[in-house]
Amino acid sequence: MLTSVDLFAFLILSLITLIVVLRQRQTVRVTRSSPPAAPLESFTDQNDGDPNKDRRPGDWTPVKSPFPPVTPITESLDQIAPRPYRPYKPGRYHVTMGIHPMVWNSWIELDRDFPAYYHLRAARLASPRGPKLIYTLPDRPHLVRGGAQAARELVHELAEFLVGRYPGVYRATRRAGEIVAVEVLPVGVTHDLGVEDPMMVAAMLTQDDLAIMIEGSDGQYYLQAGAVLLAGTWRLEDKVGLPLDTIHTSGHVPHYGDKLQPSLTRFFGRLSPSTPVARNNWLIQVLPPTPVPATWPQSSDAREPLEELAWAEGTFGPEDTLGTCPRPAPPEPLPERMRLRVEHQTLRRLPRSGAIVFTIRVYMTPLEELEPGEAGRLAAAVRGVKEQEVVYR
Repeated sequence: MLTSVDLFAFLILSLITLIVVLRQRQTVRVTRSSPPAAPLESFTDQNDGDPNKDRRPGDWTPVKSPFPPVTPITESLDQIAPRPYRPYKPGRYHVTMGIHPMVWNSWIELDRDFPAYYHLRAARLASPRGPKLIYTLPDRPHLVRGGAQAARELVHELAEFLVGRYPGVYRATRRAGEIVAVEVLPVGVTHDLGVEDPMMVAAMLTQDDLAIMIEGSDGQYYLQAGAVLLAGTWRLEDKVGLPLDTIHTSGHVPHYGDKLQPSLTRFFGRLSPSTPVARNNWLIQVLPPTPVPATWPQSSDAREPLEELAWAEGTFGPEDTLGTCPRPAPPEPLPERMRLRVEHQTLRRLPRSGAIVFTIRVYMTPLEELEPGEAGRLAAAVRGVKEQEVVYR
């Protein structure tokens, strides 16, 4: 089993390798992808007319959706490049939520990799692990509601948004004004919202993983439904049904108890449907010197750029044996096998069920393909990470 010292030494070796590569790069100005973080209080609704302002834990009164009309994207999907999120900052790394207001039009972002993601996600669901990638839990009486109502609400919210935002990608079939089926045009597949599992349909309509948190009568938020197909470093089966605090403490998030827990709990309780937020995470993922054979059918579209997107087998070993077998030795940090892995997350409270939905979109960029100037910033950010945070990352 690897020790924290082993992992720290490994990151230092990775940094040295990274710096050697970076010294060959020129520096030019690059536009930042994320605005600065703001205080948590600026994202909570202070409207005195809110029927849920003084609600009891676990209660929720449905409200009208505040989602404004979306602006259609007329550009062809194959012309939309992945967003270059670069959320790291040079200097000392600080553990914070790092949230900023979500732009409504950017709730779900598609790009030219969508067909490859679709086929990879479909292959994951068709694999033996498929049943462990999507969950919708039932009610737990006197504690927390099940996830079915929120899952249905989510898939309809997604369908309305995606059909309006990407008219060249989706075609809707409506009955009495409501979407009942969505055709995904680039792959020629139609999903029936009234027949298929809502979480499965939601997962296949986007490039994002999805998690639904529902407040219990004890004031804690429980992971009651999810479709997590491309997490890379964690498994939904280990987290589903747990309260938010346990999810973070079991994941050994640095400084969670002393820095994040109080503000996060307060933030969740006060988050309004009209104040969605976004945040980004990042880490450096090192792929094995030679590709690890996939444990699911690999489509022709899911080529090398998606290698180890779903699961970091070279770092953690087989997905099925996580936690029961020793991890493999860390892969050698070869420059051509190092990736910047970024998670772009959004958090929204659904207006009818009151559930909070996480969307988690993963981007992987070879370090050798970073924009000029970004490599130096990344190296400076890595130098600012302490050993405890290295182990977590």
